[in-house]
Amino acid sequence: MAYKIVVGNSLVSKFGDEIIEIDWEIAEGTQNNLFGNPYQEEIQEFLKQISLKQREYFTANRNNKPRLTKEIRLLKLEILSKQLELMINSNPFDKQEGKKLTKAQNERIDEINSWKRTLEEVNSLKTNNKPFNHFDWRLDFPEILNPIVNKHTGFDIVVGNPPYIESKKLSKEAKDVFKGYQTASGKFDVFCLFIELSSNLIKQNGIHCFINPTTFFNKDYGKALRSFISNKFNVLEIFDFNDYQVFPTAITYTGVLY
Repeated sequence: MAYKIVVGNSLVSKFGDEIIEIDWEIAEGTQNNLFGNPYQEEIQEFLKQISLKQREYFTANRNNKPRLTKEIRLLKLEILSKQLELMINSNPFDKQEGKKLTKAQNERIDEINSWKRTLEEVNSLKTNNKPFNHFDWRLDFPEILNPIVNKHTGFDIVVGNPPYIESKKLSKEAKDVFKGYQTASGKFDVFCLFIELSSNLIKQNGIHCFINPTTFFNKDYGKALRSFISNKFNVLEIFDFNDYQVFPTAITYTGVLY
């Protein structure tokens, strides 16, 4: 499992400061798309190679595991570089002489240049063994979560103690990153997002079991989460610890949602 030990943001797929959401599926109607289809086909092929090497890893002897770890790492970097190339080439920007750029156009240029710098960094990592921080659920657990490798996706059970961080303590940039989450509403807490994420990680009839604050039961910030849970989960048990402080270094009212 050495190659499974990764460091990264499990809520959003980031490489450094850059969000890299990998386009796993080839969109309909892109058969003749110069930039879309070829890159995505390569991404899918690299992923299949990763899956094969992961299986080999579990039966390999001790001498072969370091080699397989390096090969899996390199394939992940290949996927990241192909995704960045797809992002860059699918969003070309031609500056017209004599025309002043709008704010949106300048922001677009900055975004593309940022992707290019990240691509250079990813490509440089292919030439060495330096560690890098990146996490993508469907890339790091393809045999469980990626339909390209396994049609029946999802974990049997997700157990966790997510971070408890009020949104008021987050930077504007961090809040913008989490906009894609339904539960990132109002004065949300980060643990809400992890509960939402869990629903996307478990298989049908899978089990979610988190210890988290219970204040969302009756506080305004928990309205979106309460609605999400009622629509996505079949709650079996709620263990409320009331005033008992489970964590001696933090004063919070917690419970277990099962």
